[in-house]
Amino acid sequence: MARKPRLGPKIRRLRNETGLTQAQLAQRLMISASYLNLIEHNQRPVTVSLLSKLGEILNVDLQTLTKDDDALILAELSKIFTDPLFLKGGLRASLTPDDLNELVSLSPIASQTILNIYHAYKQSLDDIQMLGEQLSEDTLYAASSHELRTVLTSLRSFSEILHDNENIFPEEHHKFLKIIAKESEGLSRQIESLMNFVSAEDVSRSPIKRSPLDEINDFIQSHSNYFAGIENAAEALVTDAQFGKYDRLQKLIQFASNELGVLITIGRDQEAFGLVVFDKKKRSLSLSSSLPRSSLIFQTALIIGRFYCEKIIEDLIMDAPLTSEASREMCRDTLARYFAGAVLLPYDEFLKSARMVRYDIQQLQNQFAGSFEQICHRLATLNKVGSEGVPFHFIRVDIAGNISKRFDGSGIRIPLYGGVCPRWNVHHAFLTPEAMNVQMLKMVDGGTFLSLARAMVKSGTGYNTPRSHYAVAIGCEITSASKLIYADGLNLNDVSLVVPAGTSCRICERGNCGQRAFQSILHSSTATPGLKLQEMLTGPRHPPLF
Repeated sequence: MARKPRLGPKIRRLRNETGLTQAQLAQRLMISASYLNLIEHNQRPVTVSLLSKLGEILNVDLQTLTKDDDALILAELSKIFTDPLFLKGGLRASLTPDDLNELVSLSPIASQTILNIYHAYKQSLDDIQMLGEQLSEDTLYAASSHELRTVLTSLRSFSEILHDNENIFPEEHHKFLKIIAKESEGLSRQIESLMNFVSAEDVSRSPIKRSPLDEINDFIQSHSNYFAGIENAAEALVTDAQFGKYDRLQKLIQFASNELGVLITIGRDQEAFGLVVFDKKKRSLSLSSSLPRSSLIFQTALIIGRFYCEKIIEDLIMDAPLTSEASREMCRDTLARYFAGAVLLPYDEFLKSARMVRYDIQQLQNQFAGSFEQICHRLATLNKVGSEGVPFHFIRVDIAGNISKRFDGSGIRIPLYGGVCPRWNVHHAFLTPEAMNVQMLKMVDGGTFLSLARAMVKSGTGYNTPRSHYAVAIGCEITSASKLIYADGLNLNDVSLVVPAGTSCRICERGNCGQRAFQSILHSSTATPGLKLQEMLTGPRHPPLF
């Protein structure tokens, strides 16, 4: 059921801001103070004529007065309370929708404060993760860490010799003390050098440059992977182009030519120059006939998006914290791709179908003639307030483990630098290409997620041409898993089926992981005392991947 606007608390807040008492406002409205009191507590409806008078007296327009800001706050509060953080002490279980509704209605300022605190908390986690990953990847830090450990080991060794051997000869005693003094001087220099590196002065002189891909990923994250203006433009194009499911390519080509003056040609001659060649000056797009039909449709919709919603895209880029022209051009392409996905997979129709088939990706592929990656990517964009799908995270890696796309919409933490934890099934998917890999993951912070991964091979354009291997994974928090067909037959409460995992080795706190590739920077030693030799050699036993 749709939530009705609750105007009472807003009227009370505006009345207090103008310095009027209930009796004074009631007198101006020509109603009793008791009736106004009932209105302010949402016990009586507000008529249109009364709304008009309220607007005049409180000096606000009707649109501002009736706008349901509380619904937006309520939606965001409901979303953040799914964070595993609120599992502690059973807080999440004890809060009901009515509790949140009452909180927002009675004190929207307090509710907004809770949101601000939570966002600050998440930002601090992001900052800590980014700093940890940057330090773990930085060559100067790595070299300094190695040298510090070497010097400390030397100091400890010679100190223990002096401590454990009371009858050592004076010459040897003096020799060891001299070595300790020399190593101590070296240690002081190393610490001073490292402190200079992390000081504000040195950091400002040598800022860490971020790649365009990292900036674009952060930009998408900051918008929750949903762009309302582009969605609206995509809906308008579907209406204007008047295409169905089986004639989309020709309809889009005609629309590009007739409405935008963009010439799109498809032929084999294009392969000598590239599969996709766009000439902005000539407003022409040449596509190779070797491309799959789904790719031809997508590329056509993409290039239409560059012109059809050019202003929307440029406005978004202008407000984005992008530091280079390369980042801005990549952002244009990313938003045009978003537009193409929204055209081919219309929001409301796609969400309705996804709910109906319980997010069965194969059925959605068949229904919308999209690729596995296109369907997964679209599922991660269903974040319109009031009409949300299951909150998904999305990650794409190549066969070397490099992350090329990421979005942590489910709340899972995806590394900003380096590779993702080897226990994630996005890696295991390469062992069974084209097969769906289902896994339950439990992170160090207690969050548990259902993850779906599949590896794919992008064929070349002909015999003996290189092929691309990559894997895509999407997932949701375990509390939403029952909405997915992939959870059928799984006991979501069975801890033996859950794989303990982390974000990446460099910042993972798990000490007994036999799959660790690097030592964690969070601890001097990640080995757990008492770890069995068999586990050290073979790694701990893991539950199977389904």
